[in-house]
Amino acid sequence: INLSPVVPQTDIPATYQQLDCFYYRVPSTVKEAYGFVVIEAMLSGLPVVCHRDVGAAEIIEHGVNGFVFDTSDEAIETIMALKENANLREKIGVNAKKISIY
Repeated sequence: INLSPVVPQTDIPATYQQLDCFYYRVPSTVKEAYGFVVIEAMLSGLPVVCHRDVGAAEIIEHGVNGFVFDTSDEAIETIMALKENANLREKIGVNAKKISIY
């Protein structure tokens, strides 16, 4: 697992093309209402692994167009499954592109 640094806005599309999945979490002390970066990643065709307490998790259908997790162990297990299974990454990524935000 490689964690990427902050990416300039202009480099985001190219950066997404280099990723196998998008792991999104925030510190437990932060209440994040809705992370548009999750939507950007999904619309780019990335499988998203997102903490259940994040607002954008409500658009994720677990195992269909992304994954939600409650614990770090669940997140790591999901990320490793995606790493090992290109077909799963592709299926989830294709479904992620179909999200409706309206």
